[in-house]
Amino acid sequence: MAGTLVVGNLIEAARDEHPSFDQNRHPSPVLLRALSRYQRELFAKIIRLDPSQGVQNFDQTMPLSVFENGIAIPAYKYPLGVQVQRVNGHEFHPIDLVSWAESDSHKHAGYLLNGILFLTGHASHWTHVGMVRFLYVPEPDAVPDLATDALTTVLTLIPDGAESTLVAFLASKMALRGGSGDGVAAPNPAGFLAAWQAAEERFLDEMGRNTQAVTSIVREAF
Repeated sequence: MAGTLVVGNLIEAARDEHPSFDQNRHPSPVLLRALSRYQRELFAKIIRLDPSQGVQNFDQTMPLSVFENGIAIPAYKYPLGVQVQRVNGHEFHPIDLVSWAESDSHKHAGYLLNGILFLTGHASHWTHVGMVRFLYVPEPDAVPDLATDALTTVLTLIPDGAESTLVAFLASKMALRGGSGDGVAAPNPAGFLAAWQAAEERFLDEMGRNTQAVTSIVREAF
């Protein structure tokens, strides 16, 4: 399920953690750039626990205009597989995603080369296929830091359960940057860093437990 976390809401929640976490000391563009980097790191940890998180599909109708040119696919973090749908069919069926070196030994398979998805064999081998579906985990888009609508950006690849982790991360970044004055004591960086690390650990632990539970249910059912 796609995440619905709004960047601006995360920043505002993090600012609530200390009186010095204001716009003057910690401008939003600085926090947006930090969040952009961290979401990529966190997403990488998420999909190591559960590769199905954030999976997207890219569909290509057949036949291809030039079979030998392959299928231009979106940028991906890593591929999960390829499926095909028969002409006038409804269900998708998986086919092998093989290496280029093995491609000559497969009649109905796909392989990736320089960001292009190629189908093995010849066009005549694929006349029964009406659609090719590429399943992949995308690379998270960078969070804009200058656009006027940057704070309304939604982190669609990050589960909503990561909210407290992201808020704690932003608070720890502001704490590391320091800030005191007007009777406000400087934040304790070590305390905020520990809170962030604990929040991330709890989130990943919970995600791991959920993944194990789902896997157990599937095994019992089948």
